[in-house]
Amino acid sequence: ADIYNNYTVHVHQPAMFQPVGGMGKIGDAFTRECRDMITFNAKVTKINQDETGVTVDYINTDNPESMRKSVRADWCICTIPLSILTQIDINVSEPMKQAMAAVPYDSSYKVGLEFKRRFWEEDEWIYGGITYTDLPITQISYPSQDLFSSGSGVLLGAYGFGEASYKFNSLTPKERISAALEYG
Repeated sequence: ADIYNNYTVHVHQPAMFQPVGGMGKIGDAFTRECRDMITFNAKVTKINQDETGVTVDYINTDNPESMRKSVRADWCICTIPLSILTQIDINVSEPMKQAMAAVPYDSSYKVGLEFKRRFWEEDEWIYGGITYTDLPITQISYPSQDLFSSGSGVLLGAYGFGEASYKFNSLTPKERISAALEYG
């Protein structure tokens, strides 16, 4: 924990700002600006790359019985998680398939806590940023939106991964909240 905390303090800028309304607003902006270029409700079933481009086959999840469709392009930027991509028909080499299947995903947890007032600002003058700790909650992240406002606020009361996540992920939602409050 000490190595991790020392490392993050030196290479991570604690005050992080997000788009107004949260990180989901980035996807909303793409949708707004590129709607005519996006195929919604498309479940990829096959990716085939050849010398002249890439063909992606998909089905419409709103109507799975409908005809399979394909789209052809010069390039494909694939953001499908490897744990899903390895289940899709894709023409990559056997060593590449093995490498994709060998990538581990770490378990993680987050606990969001809503408070009636923004005590971290009002009492402690904390405006955004992160508090790191060697406790199982790992860190507390303060919101960067609605700074200096009154009323309720939500902070990230715990965020971690690895061994500590097994304990947190085995708790009920109420128990997670209680643990985060106790450690915080």
